Amino acid sequence: MKNYVELHYDESCLLFYSYFHQEKCYKFPVVYSDGLISRLCSSSEGRKPCGILCKGYIVSIWKSPQKMTPQEAKEYCKSTAIIGRTTSIPPRKVMRKLLRNITKVNKCIRELGGDLLEAEWYMASNDTFTSSPAGYPLDDIMLGISLEHLDDHANRGGKICWEVKDYTKISFYPAAKV
Repeated sequence: MKNYVELHYDESCLLFYSYFHQEKCYKFPVVYSDGLISRLCSSSEGRKPCGILCKGYIVSIWKSPQKMTPQEAKEYCKSTAIIGRTTSIPPRKVMRKLLRNITKVNKCIRELGGDLLEAEWYMASNDTFTSSPAGYPLDDIMLGISLEHLDDHANRGGKICWEVKDYTKISFYPAAKV
């Protein structure tokens, strides 16, 4: 990994400022190109935002340049990095959290100048299911997840999302493990 940047948190004043409303804070921790992770809006002055921190992943604030098949997405991720960390397709748990908090996430992304989450399907890696009903391994299967269907799919036979076929083109946000 080239240009690997050491991460450091600046949360020292978060509780004080957010409690007394003297400092504006983002709803999610923001990761900057110099490695700083902070919720404080004042930390963004003179820095370039790279993504937001969610469940141990830095999720890019810019989605993929176009809809891609799972194989194209994997190749794209191999050639993309967030502050020196190789990216991947974010796990389902990360995308679910982002979509469930879409208003807060979009407010944060809007202020940082990124691409807003929309009511469409997004690609996520399988972090839940270990095998299909037929017993096939699902480690390398990509899943589709959507804001409109988060609750629908949970109530249909226990399926939370659907399997993205090799030929299906779908958007995603690259993510890097912290």
